[in-house]
Amino acid sequence: MSDTQNNITAAARIERIIRFFKSLKVNTPDCENPDDPGRDKTEAEYQQEQSRWLAEIKRKCGS
Repeated sequence: MSDTQNNITAAARIERIIRFFKSLKVNTPDCENPDDPGRDKTEAEYQQEQSRWLAEIKRKCGS
């Protein structure tokens, strides 16, 4: 096989691989409707929740 034929064969393989990856369904997050119920929290609410969480961790670890 000549170098030209090898280059064409390699290019065809690369094109097939690119088409394959482009055809895959990608599971991307929905940026319009984020699944984060805490987005609308105030800083005070966030800090209070973090304090509760830390207290629970300390209690479980015996610190």
